Order: sequence, then structure tokens, then C-alpha cells
Amino acid sequence: MNNKQSFEQLGIPGPLVEKLKINNILTPTKVQAEAIPLILQGKDVIGQSPTGTGKTLAYLLPILTKIIPTEKTIQVLILAPTRELAMQITKVANEMGDDQGILTIPILGGVNIQRQADSLKKKPQLVVGTPGRVLELIRMKKINAQTVKTIVVDEADKMWQMGFKEDVKSIIKSTLRDRQVIMVSATVAPEIVASSLEMLNKPELVNVSQDTKIAGTIKHIYFMTQEKSKADNLRKLIRIYKPKKAIVFINSNKGVLPFTKRFRDFGFATEGLHSEMNPQERKNVLEKFRSGKAQLLVTTDLFARGMDIKDVEFVFNFDIPTNADYYIHRAGRTGRAGQEGLTINFVTPDQKFIMVKYAKQLQISIEEWGIADDKVVPVKKRSPKRISEN
Repeated sequence: MNNKQSFEQLGIPGPLVEKLKINNILTPTKVQAEAIPLILQGKDVIGQSPTGTGKTLAYLLPILTKIIPTEKTIQVLILAPTRELAMQITKVANEMGDDQGILTIPILGGVNIQRQADSLKKKPQLVVGTPGRVLELIRMKKINAQTVKTIVVDEADKMWQMGFKEDVKSIIKSTLRDRQVIMVSATVAPEIVASSLEMLNKPELVNVSQDTKIAGTIKHIYFMTQEKSKADNLRKLIRIYKPKKAIVFINSNKGVLPFTKRFRDFGFATEGLHSEMNPQERKNVLEKFRSGKAQLLVTTDLFARGMDIKDVEFVFNFDIPTNADYYIHRAGRTGRAGQEGLTINFVTPDQKFIMVKYAKQLQISIEEWGIADDKVVPVKKRSPKRISEN
């Protein structure tokens, strides 16, 4: 597939193309060029592509193209593992489809179910939701799955990890047999593909075998530090780099609020995002960060997926992610849509081997840098003899 084709050549109609131009999206990314024709043809698809390469539009554009606005029934279900991702997809879908009379509503766990049932009376053509709540409303006969023509499972591997596989299967089984199923993610392990085949009909695989899973616009570096010096070193780096927007990842959910308070005390506009916050609190935090009222967003891997916030210049891994997949999703919060980004890791001496391992697994370069005279400088490679002497 020639990914230099225009959106019009791929079959996307003029009004949607104009909306893309308003957002300065002029040419399709590789995953969009490969996935859009297949989805328009009605084929089932399993798609993998690096975070930040336009996967959401890769399925939303052809879906919005196929929706019949005059039919006031739910034609499309999009399933997402977290409320934040579901709300983000809803926002994009409404921005793209509102002029065409296409209504998208979110159906989320943790929100008053009666209000959601009432919102379905508005007759949306597209519903975006978390699997548990969507299945609950199907069983309550508030959602008629028989009218659904297309189901999208976003972040499919995360769905499985979070225990949503059976809910997803039940939702798909509640629809008619000729429905279209699309599964997308930045990482799709072989077992995910194998377990998905029973739910899909002769799926086309998009980019599953690609070698690189992280966008090439992202640079990766690490700083050696003792655990007790991490916070001070992060403070120095923030003052050196002066990022307008940066995300700081830690591994402990309980550590988010203390960390947030500490960096506010340092004088930085900092917000924290963690799973125990209610939906409105999470929404308020993300809005402050998106609007630039907060410079730093402190969070965990729960929010590493799908969180699409423009102009995030830096990702700081204050705590090293526990596996390479988490590294992919954290790093993918920056360097999105062709923009440059920087992922900075804080590494204790006994963690250095992890950087070597991730660099090899992900086929990326992770360079060691240091801080000297209030500047960041690359660390020169030392000979084995010099290392042993230290």
C-alpha cells in the first residue's frame, strides 16, 4: 500500500477531509493508509502500529464514512479499556462527525447507569464505552446489539490484561453474525491474535509483523542516579529543559498524591492522576494539563495507554517501567503525529541492565546523559577497565 495516497484516494469523503485539514492532518499515516481501505470494504481487521501514529483515525474515518446519519440506531460500538480513552475517542468522533448528523455518546463504568440509559434516548449512531457497562446495558435491553454493524476493540491487549476478554466476547456474540470486528493496539502479542480469531471472520492483519513499535521521532536517554537523588535530579532537569507539558510516570498508585504535593512545593504547576479519583476529578485534571494550566502530570501505567494530549514534549520515567510494553506506551505519550519527543529515564546503578534490555527488545537507542554545570551532556563511553576501576 502506498501511504502517500491522499485521504480522498483512500475513500474518505470531502467533509471529513476538510475536518482533517482544519486540524492540520493532510496526509495519511502508514497505518491509516493500510487500514482504511480494508475497513471500508467491511473486512475484519487486527491492527498494530506504534503509539502516536494515528490508530484512532485509522478506524474512525472509515467508520464515520460508513455510518448512515438518517438511521437513528446504534450502528457502531467502540470498546475501550479505560474511561479516559473512551472519552477521548468520543471527543474525536463528535468533532469529526457532528456536521454530518452523527452523534457519539460515551457509556462508562462508574457513572450513574440511569443517566446513561437516558442518554441513549438521543438515538446515537455510535457508542463508545467500557466493556462491563456496555454489556450491562445490552443485558438490560437499553442497547440493541442487533443493529450494530461494526465493533472496534481499542487497546485489545490491555483489554485482555485487565480481564475484559469474556465481556468483549459476550458483546460480540450479542450482535449479528455479519457484523465487522476491528481490533487495534500498539502491541499485539501472538496469543492475543490467536485468542481473537474465534471472534473475527478471516481478519486482515495490519502491521502486526513490523519490527519497530516506537515512533522514530522519539529520542530516548537515561540519567544514572541514586534512589534518594531522583527527585532533586528531576527538579534540575525540569529547570534546564523548561517543558511546557511533561508527563512523569511512577510505579505506585499511592505515590501520586505525595509526589504531586512535593513538586508543587518545588514551585511547579503539577497535577496528579490516579485510579481512585472519580471521573469528574480525572476530567478536571486532564483539562488543566491539556489547557497548559499544569506543566507536569504525574500518573501511573493505568493512564499510559491512549492518552492523547497535544504538545507533550517530555516523558519522565521517574520509576522505570516494569516491562518493555509499558515502556512503549509511556514513551508514546510524546512524539505524537510526527512531532519530536524525548523520553528520559532515571536509572539506579542496579537498573542499568534494564535499559540495555529494553533497547535491544525495542530496537531503539537509549543513550546515557549526565548533568554538569546546569546543562545536560552525553556521557562518553568508558572502557571496561575504567568501569571496573570505579
